[in-house]
Amino acid sequence: MSYLWDVACLQTVPRAIENETFVSTSCAVGLVDGGRECYEYSLVVNSWGEILVDGGVSPELVPTIMGLDQIGGSRTKIQILTNNRPYDLAQKS
Repeated sequence: MSYLWDVACLQTVPRAIENETFVSTSCAVGLVDGGRECYEYSLVVNSWGEILVDGGVSPELVPTIMGLDQIGGSRTKIQILTNNRPYDLAQKS
């Protein structure tokens, strides 16, 4: 099931970097309503794209201490959102 880890990282890490903030994902593990079995990962990623917590594939709580002061550091060094402009579809039609 290593591909699940790859998918979880490929979707979560870039979102944290491009939005310059912490991103946490929580997913079901084990049997859910309807008898379907889930094998998803829960992650907490900081604004640099570093994985702080990996919940793995077993049901558990994964408490995390987030250093919110890290966000300012990544925003001054990466500056992804510097040239971000609002996009209005109504004006384009």
